[in-house]
Amino acid sequence: MKVWAFVEADGIEARQQFTFPAKGKKGVTIDPVKPAKVVTKLAPLALDSRAKAYEGLAAAKERSITFEKVTISVGNGAQCVTVSIGEIPVDAAFIETLLAAVVGKVGPDAPITLRFGKANMKSGHDLQEFAAKLGLDLQPNDVEQ
Repeated sequence: MKVWAFVEADGIEARQQFTFPAKGKKGVTIDPVKPAKVVTKLAPLALDSRAKAYEGLAAAKERSITFEKVTISVGNGAQCVTVSIGEIPVDAAFIETLLAAVVGKVGPDAPITLRFGKANMKSGHDLQEFAAKLGLDLQPNDVEQ
């Protein structure tokens, strides 16, 4: 079920869509045919290991997924590089290029964390496959279709 909220005060307007599972149903409902977008409201989704980051990028390349609100962290402590990308759609190849440059500077065994606040998919099926492969815990309000 989708609920739209509209608020207006002093000439300022805000609209927000909230999605809730049907009564008695749990989890996220995704239409496999419609385009899908992950938009996290609270905290970005994280691929929190080197293996998971590269696995996620490979899966994103296969499905032509683009990301926004991306933070890439390589290394830790004083030997760390963090790159942030705002609301600019970037594909997996672009992120891999950034990672290669940073890993070359920090070291080939440095830990990697890749976080993203938005992801754009051509279909709900792509979203389901991507989330399942990476073990992402999607909430009902994280998915827009």
